[in-house]
Amino acid sequence: MQKTLKIGLIGSSGHCGRALKIMSEDSECKLTSYAPTHPSESLERISRFSCVNEKTTSYKKYEELLNKEELDLVIVDSVYGFHGTVTLAALNKGIPVYCEKPLAKSIKELEEIESVAKRKDLPIVCMFETRSDPVVATAKKLINDGAIGEPILAFGQKSYRLGKRPEWYSDPELYVGTIPWVAIHAIDWTRYMTGFEFEEVSAISARTGPPGPKGLDIAGTIQFKCKEQGSVVITYDYLRPQEAPTHGDDRFRIVGTEGIIDSVEAEKRFHVILKDKGEVDVDMVETTPLFYQMVQALKGRGELPMSTEDAIASNKAALKGQEAITTGRTLKI
Repeated sequence: MQKTLKIGLIGSSGHCGRALKIMSEDSECKLTSYAPTHPSESLERISRFSCVNEKTTSYKKYEELLNKEELDLVIVDSVYGFHGTVTLAALNKGIPVYCEKPLAKSIKELEEIESVAKRKDLPIVCMFETRSDPVVATAKKLINDGAIGEPILAFGQKSYRLGKRPEWYSDPELYVGTIPWVAIHAIDWTRYMTGFEFEEVSAISARTGPPGPKGLDIAGTIQFKCKEQGSVVITYDYLRPQEAPTHGDDRFRIVGTEGIIDSVEAEKRFHVILKDKGEVDVDMVETTPLFYQMVQALKGRGELPMSTEDAIASNKAALKGQEAITTGRTLKI
C-alpha cells in the first residue's frame, strides 16, 4: 500500500492554489502544515481548498514548520525574495521542493541552491506550469519531431493586467523583478520547446505606466543570443487593459528552416505552417500539471517533469536578464 505523502506549504503569495487543488483531489497527498513568510500572507487565502482543514497545522514561522514536521515535499510559495532562503532551508532538511518562481533572488543564491540539491540528491521542480499547457507541449513535440526543421528564431510575449499589486512589489529585495516573476515563463517555455540554451542577454525596461507600486518594472524587452545558431526576443508588460477578456495574453512564434509555429493563447489560436504543405492541422498533446507529475514521481509512479539543472537554467537566464537591466550591459549567461 502506497504511503500518504506528507506535504508542507510555506507562503501563499503566488500560484500554490494549483497544487492545493490537486492535493484536495488526491487521498494519497496530505497537507500537514502551513506557515507564512510575510504579513501579507494568510491562511484565509487558501482555506477554500479541502486539503486545508482542521487537521492542518498552522505555524507562525516557516522555520518552526521545517523543524517540527517530517515531510516528503514542501511547496515554497513565499514572497518572491524569500524563495531562495526557504528552498535552501528545506533542502538542508533533506526535503524535495516544488517552488514558485523565481527560485532565487541572485545568481549567488541560485548557485548555492544548485550545490545543495546536487550534494543531497534532492529534486527541485519550479512552477513553470505553462509547460503543461497543451499548446506548449504540442509545439515541443512538433519541434522535437523535426516538423519545422532547425529552430532559428523565437519570439515570446507575457502581458498581464496590472490589477492591484502588493506594495512590496516596489521593494527589489522582496519582488526581485518583473523578468524573474513574469517574463520567466516565456524564457522557460522557449528553452523547453526549442532546446535553445542561452549564451548572452541584453534587456531594456520602462518604469512608467499606470499607477502601481513605486518603481515597478512595467514593461520591457529581452534579447538572447543562443549557444546554437538562433536568437530569441521576449517582451513583457503589465499594460494589458482591464477591459481585456482575459487577465493574460501569452504568445509565441517559433521560426524554423522548414516552417513556423505561431500561438496566441488568449485567442485560442495555434497555427502551424510548413514548407511545401502550407497550414496544417495538428492534434493537441494531452498533458498533466507539473505538480501532479512530481507527486506521482515521489510515489514511484513516474518521472519528474524536469531536472533540477533544467529549473536552474531558466532561473539563471531570467536573473541575468534582470541584471542586464540594472547594469545596462549585455551579459554572459
